[in-house]
Amino acid sequence: MRPDPRDHRETLDAARALTAAGRPAEGFAMVAAWFADPEHAATPQPGATALHEVAQAAGANGDDDLALRALDLALAWVDWADLRYMRGVLHARHGALEPARADLDRALTINPRYRAAALERALLEARLGRVGDAMSALRAFSEDDHEAETLRAALERLRSTGLEEAEAFVRGAHAAADRELAGWLSEARALASADDPERALAVLRRAVAARMGYPDLHALLGANELRAGQLDDGIASLADALCLNPDFHEARYQLALGLEARGQREEALAEVTLLLAAVPTHPGASALRDRLGSRRRAPSGGAR
Repeated sequence: MRPDPRDHRETLDAARALTAAGRPAEGFAMVAAWFADPEHAATPQPGATALHEVAQAAGANGDDDLALRALDLALAWVDWADLRYMRGVLHARHGALEPARADLDRALTINPRYRAAALERALLEARLGRVGDAMSALRAFSEDDHEAETLRAALERLRSTGLEEAEAFVRGAHAAADRELAGWLSEARALASADDPERALAVLRRAVAARMGYPDLHALLGANELRAGQLDDGIASLADALCLNPDFHEARYQLALGLEARGQREEALAEVTLLLAAVPTHPGASALRDRLGSRRRAPSGGAR
């Protein structure tokens, strides 16, 4: 008898609850047991997501060994840029510089516009003694970036001070940029709640322009454009998100909804079929496929 998929979800939900409660080792054990079930070989994404959360919690608690174990297990099943980036940073922290370089390079192959990975990769060059290469990488990173002045200052730090001080300076600038992004998102949410969608979209577009390499921002903008009835813009934004991260399943689902709304049912069906091949249990995708399929069959069946 095939296990009930709901039991699988309950196992992962329990593991994630343990992780969130500050017990990532127990969460890891539950997810590892989940992966031991061969039923999950075809749909490893939910387990990999839970392992990502375990790694984040373990790293925050200073348990880098557990974080690496969680990342190793997740990467045995999926190849996500976020997992590669996190493992590269942990390897670098413990002096395993060549494995760190391999993981960061892979993250950038998956998503060439992954800003945090590009930054860490540049700093890794400096750690390996290639300060000139690090400076070139940072310079390229800052050419059309809103942080250009800060990163140029970081180049001077690399020239004139110790590496540790330069690393702290650059990472601090990146953290400040993340706080700026959080402010934009908060403003957009407030405007949307105040029933001012046009201004909310303007804020989101400003955020996307400043963070072109963030697929989640493109997807958020696209979903909001669809809700505002701006179908062409929404579809374009969601397509941009998928160009940056082809495994962004929620963006693919939203894209299918946008294509359906624009009357492109065959294209929408193709997108939702791709989504269900990757995530058969995606909420809403099966119903959308059935709806699109029934509409496609309606003319030949005489239905109206």
